[in-house]
Amino acid sequence: MANYGDYKHASDYYKAVDEENRQRDNRNRRISSLSSSSSSDSSSGMYSKYNQVSAQMNNAIHKAQNGNLDGAIFDYTSIINSGNAEPDQEKLLYFNRGFAYFKRESYNQAIDDFTKVLQSRPDAYLMRAWSYYYINEFDKAIDDCKSMINLSYKRDVAYRIIALSCSKKGNKEQAIENYKLAADFGDDQARENLINAYGINYTPVPPPIPKSSSSSSSPNTRNSFVSFLFALVCGGGVLLTVVWISLLASGGSIKLSLLPVLGILASGIVSAIIAGRAWRNKKNFVFIIMLVAGIIGWLSLFGLVPNSLKSTFINAQTEQTSGE
Repeated sequence: MANYGDYKHASDYYKAVDEENRQRDNRNRRISSLSSSSSSDSSSGMYSKYNQVSAQMNNAIHKAQNGNLDGAIFDYTSIINSGNAEPDQEKLLYFNRGFAYFKRESYNQAIDDFTKVLQSRPDAYLMRAWSYYYINEFDKAIDDCKSMINLSYKRDVAYRIIALSCSKKGNKEQAIENYKLAADFGDDQARENLINAYGINYTPVPPPIPKSSSSSSSPNTRNSFVSFLFALVCGGGVLLTVVWISLLASGGSIKLSLLPVLGILASGIVSAIIAGRAWRNKKNFVFIIMLVAGIIGWLSLFGLVPNSLKSTFINAQTEQTSGE
C-alpha cells in the first residue's frame, strides 16, 4: 500500500490530466464547429473523420471523469480497434486508456499502454514509474525515473519515487539522499516524508539555474563577442603585417598572383581563429603574441611602424642576400 503522500501526488496528477482532457475537449468542439459551418464540402469532409474520433474520445473522457472507468476503457479500446484515429489521436487514446487503467488500479494494463507512447509523452514515464511502484517493481520504477531526470521532466517527483522505491527495498541511505534531491527541486512532500519516515528536518538547497546563452548580459555571450572583436583585430593586423613584410622584402612591389593572395588571406583567417580561441580559452601567451603581430600590422597601415624595426628587417634581408 502506498504511504507518506505518494498516492496524494498521483491523485493531484489525475486532476491535472483531467483538466488537460477538458481543454482538449473544448478545442475539439471548436474545430468541429468550424468545420461544420464551412460552406466547402471538401473542407468539411477533411475534418469529418477526425471529428468523429474526437467526439467518441470526448465521450470516453467524460465517462472517466465521472468515474465510469470501465465504460471509458471500453470506448477507448473500440476507437483504437476501429483504425480510424490519426497518429496524434492514437497516442492520446493509449495514454488516456492507460490512465483509466491506472485509476482502476489495473497497473499491468496501464504499463502496456504507457509503454506505447513513451517516445511522444514524457509524462508516460511518470505514470509508468508509479505503476511499477504500485506492483512492487521498484528497480523498473527507478529506471523510468532516471529517464525522466535525463529529460529534465518533473525531476522533483522522479527523485521522490526513487526515494520511495529505495525505502521499500530497505536502502535507507539512498532513500534519504533522493528525498533530499527531491526537496532541492522543490518537492514539499519529500520534506514531509523525511520528517515522517526518518525524523530529518531538511532545509533544501535549490540547484543552480542555468544561465541563458541568449541574454545579452550573459558572461558567455559577452566573452564570445569580445573574442570575436579581438579575432578581427588580430587577424586583420596579421594580414596587414604579412603584406607589409612582403612589400619590404620585394622592395616595394608585390606580384599579385593567385598563390600569394591566397596565402595572405589564409594567414589572416588562421590568425583570427587562433587569436579568438586563445582569448576565449585564456591562453594569454598565445594571445599576446597574436595581439602584438596584429598591432604591428595596423600600425603599418598608417605608416607608424618604427624605423628601427624596418631597418632591422631590411638589414637581415640584405645580409641574407649577400650570403647567398
